[in-house]
Amino acid sequence: MSVITNHKVFLRRTELYGKGRIRGTTLDKEGQPIARVVQLWVQSTGPSRDPRLERLYMVTRSALSSGNWTFDNIDEGLSFTVIAHDHTKEYDPVMKTNLKPEPME
Repeated sequence: MSVITNHKVFLRRTELYGKGRIRGTTLDKEGQPIARVVQLWVQSTGPSRDPRLERLYMVTRSALSSGNWTFDNIDEGLSFTVIAHDHTKEYDPVMKTNLKPEPME
């Protein structure tokens, strides 16, 4: 399901809805906030860890002024991978794996 919200989330898989949150900040080489497209992927589980089972869950943009991004209302029982992409194509994507959502306040 595709949606546009105030949080600039433009893709959300509603079957994985929960009460968890993953958030962070995108920074440039000098440590300054920078806007980037950020993807949230569900990681496969179990002994096989079949990469074909991993799927895109949500996409958002980090804020231009602060670099902050947030994925809210995600299933707190799953593990996720976050990938930040440089739309200018100057830098390679940055990825963080095995993220567990924190409870939302």
